[in-house]
Amino acid sequence: MSDWTHVLGILKVEPIPCRTQAEGTFILDSVLHHLPKVCGSESGMSTYFRPCAGHNLSSSHDELGDKTNNNNGNYHNFKKNTMYLLIIEGNFRDTVFNEQIKQVQKWLDRISKRILVCDVSIHLYSNYGEVYNWNTDMEDNFDDSYICNYMNTLWLDK
Repeated sequence: MSDWTHVLGILKVEPIPCRTQAEGTFILDSVLHHLPKVCGSESGMSTYFRPCAGHNLSSSHDELGDKTNNNNGNYHNFKKNTMYLLIIEGNFRDTVFNEQIKQVQKWLDRISKRILVCDVSIHLYSNYGEVYNWNTDMEDNFDDSYICNYMNTLWLDK
């Protein structure tokens, strides 16, 4: 019988700078492709993202700061949402639970150094009943030393 570890989580993130919706999507996609892999013997962790519903900003300028007339030829504001929901999920075969904690923690530490992570809710569990959770509201804590210190206090090599 194989040892299995599973991860399921959701993060609320804001790629900075995110002057247009397309730029935010590009930044988030680029960051995700350069993060360390979280995996088992068969497959890795999957990530999915989408902008949050509604909008939290409007602008009449593009990502270069130039006025744009993309909306019906008028120079008026277009709406965008700079916040994204990032969903992670994975099923890792032949893994050691404590090693999976370290892999997810490293992934979370690296993403938080590259984009603003506002909320985290991640559930890691094994088929032997082992459970580890990351749950926090990280609003107004973009100073990356905060997340580094937070992660280091959760799990240290002793």
